[in-house]
Amino acid sequence: MDYQEAFNLVTGFYQHSWDQLILVITVAFAVLGVIFPLVLNHINREWYKDRIKNLEKGLKDGFDKLKIELDEYKGKFADLENEYKGKFESLDRHMRDVEGGVLLTQTAVLQGNNNFSQALKSALRALVCFFDFGDENHISAAFSAINKVNNLCPNETKKMFDAKPLVSAIKKIEENNKTGKYNHELERIRGILDQVSAE
Repeated sequence: MDYQEAFNLVTGFYQHSWDQLILVITVAFAVLGVIFPLVLNHINREWYKDRIKNLEKGLKDGFDKLKIELDEYKGKFADLENEYKGKFESLDRHMRDVEGGVLLTQTAVLQGNNNFSQALKSALRALVCFFDFGDENHISAAFSAINKVNNLCPNETKKMFDAKPLVSAIKKIEENNKTGKYNHELERIRGILDQVSAE
């Protein structure tokens, strides 16, 4: 083997090895440049799918928990509303009773001062308050006060009576007279209204 042949053989070997190295590197870059990103993309996609599922599950669980808590608060609010509604109704009834009592006292004072028009108006307003309150003793006291004012009042003074409180009282009595219990008193107050209207 001469020197030239050995050189060609070595050069050919290295040239072939170099070509194979370039091919291996090209394939490796192809694998790394195309296949690796595809695999990495697939892994990332699966990871994001799992992450999204976990987030959706967490949100759903959170919303379910909030819904349960909201329902509990709605129940507590309804209980408080019912409790305070009853207290406010009781307070309102008590206030109407007190207002009626004050109006009856005012009726007596006005009647004592011979201010029969205002006394009748106060007694009629007291009657309406007591019907709202629903206490029979107070209703009877208001009817008595109305009759007393009407009996003590001179006929010429009845011209000054205001018809509006009489009409309001008649409506309230009619609303509460389903059984006819107040027919007699209703007729008396209608008689007072007829006297006012006739004057």
